[in-house]
Amino acid sequence: MNAYKQEIDLPKVHPIHTYLQETALIHQLIDELNQTDIENEYQLFYNLFNKLNSIERRYERKENQLFSFLEKAG
Repeated sequence: MNAYKQEIDLPKVHPIHTYLQETALIHQLIDELNQTDIENEYQLFYNLFNKLNSIERRYERKENQLFSFLEKAG
């Protein structure tokens, strides 16, 4: 099990379940990036870095979906 993955009993279609999976994926990509030798594995490093580049879009979606709901709920 990924050290960053949190086990919460939610349906797989629940947005929080998806958020937790995405967070675990982000941590996994960062770990892989940190373990990559940029001089010898430049293409792998580049690919991992580009995957991480999508983080901003993921968090914008979370902000639009979740935060407005939380504000309404108080």
